[in-house]
Amino acid sequence: MQDVSEAVERLGQTMERVGLPRMPARVFAFLVADDRPTNTASELASGLGVSPAAISGAVRYLCDTHLVVRERNPTGRGDIFRIRDEDVWATIQTTRLLVIDLVIESVQEAITLLPRGSAGRGRVEDARDYFRFVQEDAHGLDMRWREWRDAHRS
Repeated sequence: MQDVSEAVERLGQTMERVGLPRMPARVFAFLVADDRPTNTASELASGLGVSPAAISGAVRYLCDTHLVVRERNPTGRGDIFRIRDEDVWATIQTTRLLVIDLVIESVQEAITLLPRGSAGRGRVEDARDYFRFVQEDAHGLDMRWREWRDAHRS
C-alpha cells in the first residue's frame, strides 16, 4: 500500500503542476492508481488520509471538469466515483481541443480588428495558424495513440 500511496502523491504533484488544484489532483491520482474501478467518498478520504469535506470539494471540481463521474452507489447510500473512462488521457486531450477551438475563434475575431498588412496582424495570424495546425494534427492523435498503445503493451 505504501507504494500506491507514493505513486498517488507523485502523480498528484504532476497533475497539480499542470494546473489542477491540489486536492482534486490528489483525488484524481488516487482514482487512476487505485485497483478498484470505483470509490466512495469515504474510501477516497481514507486512502488519502484527508477529511470527507476535502473530498467533497475535490470530486465536485473533478465532476465539473468531466474527469470523474459521480454515480449512485447501488449497494448503499451515497455516491461512488470513477474516472470518466479507461482512456482518461485521450479524454483530457480531446477536452483540450475544445479550448483550442475557442482560441482560434477568438484570435480570428482579433484579426478582423487589425489593419491588413500590419506587423501586429501578421503576428496574430501566425498565432491562429499555429493553433489551426495543432488542431488538425490533434484530430489524428487519438487514432495514432491507440495504435501505438496496442503495439507497445506487453
